[in-house]
Amino acid sequence: MQNHIEWIKTRLDVCKNEAPILINCLELCLKNAESKLKEEKNQFIYTYKSGFLAGIYDNKLSAEQYYNETFKSE
Repeated sequence: MQNHIEWIKTRLDVCKNEAPILINCLELCLKNAESKLKEEKNQFIYTYKSGFLAGIYDNKLSAEQYYNETFKSE
């Protein structure tokens, strides 16, 4: 999802002055994609916890630490 957000931002920069209607559409897409990040994070954390509890992962990381180290990009 983060890669998709970056892709949209790049497209916004490319056509800033060329296509105002397209800009509006891309801005809506960007807002929607950004709103999905929290949901995606929660899904990863839930999956990690489920796997951890089932004994799939032998890891001392909390689900939040696992997500931050594995998926979070700064």
